[in-house]
Amino acid sequence: MYFLFGFDSLFIFLGIGIFGEASLASIGALLAGVGVKNLLPKIRLTAMETEIKLLAYGFFGPIFFLWVGIDTNLRYLFSNPIWVLLVIGVSYAAKILASYLVAKKELGVHSSILMGVALGVRFSTSIVIIKILFDMQIIDNRLYSVLIGTAVAFKFIIPFLMSQLIQRWHIGQLKEERS
Repeated sequence: MYFLFGFDSLFIFLGIGIFGEASLASIGALLAGVGVKNLLPKIRLTAMETEIKLLAYGFFGPIFFLWVGIDTNLRYLFSNPIWVLLVIGVSYAAKILASYLVAKKELGVHSSILMGVALGVRFSTSIVIIKILFDMQIIDNRLYSVLIGTAVAFKFIIPFLMSQLIQRWHIGQLKEERS
C-alpha cells in the first residue's frame, strides 16, 4: 500500500514537471523524492530505498549525465580553456577566502583553508540546476559548457588537492605520528 503511494506521488510530481515545463521534470523528481521521504513511514521507506536507488542511480543517472555530456560544447571548451581556468580560479579563491575569514579563529589557518577547498565540490544537484537553466535558455551553450567543464575539472582537482594539503599539513595526525 505505502509502496504504491510512494510511486504514485513520484509520478504525480514527475507529471507536473513534464506537463508544466519540460525542463522542470528534474525539479519534479527532486520534489517527489522529498515528498516520498517525508510522507512514508521509516520502515516502508527503508524497504523502498534500495529499489529507488537502483532505478535512479543505475538507470536514470547515466541517462541524465549522458544527456548533459551531449549538450556540452567540447569544441568551445578546448578552443577557450581560459574561461574554464578563470571560473575555477575565481570560484576557488572566493570559497577559500570566505572559509578562511569565517573559520580561521575557530579552526585555525590550515583547517579553514582545507574547508574552503572542500567547498569546491559540486554535487549532481548543481549540475541538474545548470541543466535546467540551459534548457530554459537562461544561459547559453558557451556558459553551460564552461560550468559543466569546471564541474568535471573539480572532480579531479579536489581529491588530489585535499590529499596533498592533508599530508603536507599533517591534519588529523597525532603528534607522535608526525615524528
